[in-house]
Amino acid sequence: MKAIKLQIILMLILISSTLLNAQNYHLMYETDIYSIDLKQTAGESSNSTYSVEKAHQHLLTLQNKKAVSFKSDIVIDNKDSICVNYNSYKNYIVVDRKKTRFQSLMARYDNKLKKAISSYDKKAWRKIAPLSEPKLNNDEKLFREIYKCEYKKIHDTLPIWTVTELKYTEKTKTISGYDCKNVIVIDGIKKVNVWYTEEIEFNWCFYDYRFLIPGTVVLIEQDDKIIFELLRINILDFDDLPVKKEIIDELFKLV
Repeated sequence: MKAIKLQIILMLILISSTLLNAQNYHLMYETDIYSIDLKQTAGESSNSTYSVEKAHQHLLTLQNKKAVSFKSDIVIDNKDSICVNYNSYKNYIVVDRKKTRFQSLMARYDNKLKKAISSYDKKAWRKIAPLSEPKLNNDEKLFREIYKCEYKKIHDTLPIWTVTELKYTEKTKTISGYDCKNVIVIDGIKKVNVWYTEEIEFNWCFYDYRFLIPGTVVLIEQDDKIIFELLRINILDFDDLPVKKEIIDELFKLV
């Protein structure tokens, strides 16, 4: 009898663990973005064309197998920025954890047709391989050739791709209630200070160097300034998103 009870308890624990891992989550970060001023582009203003503003980056996970990532702008002062005026047509990153691949695509919701429309391409999937030189698709190759011809002097001075370096340190500290460890990341000419926790695991949702770091990124600093910060982790609620849930439904179906 005791053996049967023990088996039942172990089975309940296993079921609970499976359900927990299969739960859907919504992570929200605050991150830096570059905004382009429309008035400047039209020649109506002498302000700087580019400015650093803040946005929310959302990570939506489904059953710990696939993820959708996108940014929603929180620009308040600059109502003329492209980020504000272009927010009905967003760029999304879809991650397939099982096949370790991702795809970047554009998607929007058509109010007249009452459906989500995306630029999905079955051939556009890329392997998540942050330590390998990225392979360009046809559009990127064409853009690079045009850029090379038109701006040869600038193109010749652009940095050459190098392997990202991750230098783990012995530093630790508590951030937002999480016990965090530290790693210095040198990505080309960019050097960032990353704090991460191994108490939860969501870094598989990324396709860049963050994918290589165990656990979950909590904070990223550059030049002593916070450029990426975890704000909250909630159970995924499709009715409480800054985009149409129909779009997210369609994107999850791609994987």
